[in-house]
Amino acid sequence: MSALEIIEQIKLLPRDEQERVFAFLKSLGSDDTLRDEPGVRYMDARKAKAVSAEIFSEHAGLFRKLAS
Repeated sequence: MSALEIIEQIKLLPRDEQERVFAFLKSLGSDDTLRDEPGVRYMDARKAKAVSAEIFSEHAGLFRKLAS
């Protein structure tokens, strides 16, 4: 059975059974297994403001052209 066939079978399962499959996949846990995507990291607001000010001042001409 191919991975695509297995995925299609999982889609046909009731929601609670799909959750059990997902829990199983998460429990595999070795370095060779798939994982959830890592969480999104955000820059703190002060640093973002400083970096954006630097970028906008350094490339002011380009931003003016893009805006026109």
